[in-house]
Amino acid sequence: MTIFTSRWTYGYSLQIILKARSLNEMKGHFYRQGCTCKKKNCSCGSKWAFVIDIGIDPVTGKRKQKTKSGFTIKKEAVVAPAALIHELEQGIYIEESCQTFADFAKEWLPICSKAKDVKPGTIRVHLHEIGKLLPYFG
Repeated sequence: MTIFTSRWTYGYSLQIILKARSLNEMKGHFYRQGCTCKKKNCSCGSKWAFVIDIGIDPVTGKRKQKTKSGFTIKKEAVVAPAALIHELEQGIYIEESCQTFADFAKEWLPICSKAKDVKPGTIRVHLHEIGKLLPYFG
């Protein structure tokens, strides 16, 4: 994953984060993960991380948080949640899950076959390809 750290990208990321904070849509923070020296200019070599709220769990009613770490400089840690906030605003964020390929294929194939512009031959090819891939991905 390439992270651009130009001034424009950094400034744009800060604008997105400040906009989301002003609308009370986002709560989160940046920190040094496992820093033992507690100085402004860290000398222990710890990495930057962020924690951000991504919404409320409809089942439990508790807030869901996303944590990501391993950034060498703070600018990288500031740019990364801006992309996540953008995905959340656009509705294209996909939460990671432990779903297997077989389960995904069982859910996806009926949805694909109900689409208006899918030909029967395409569905037959998808069934064949899924059958070939299942032994490898299970």
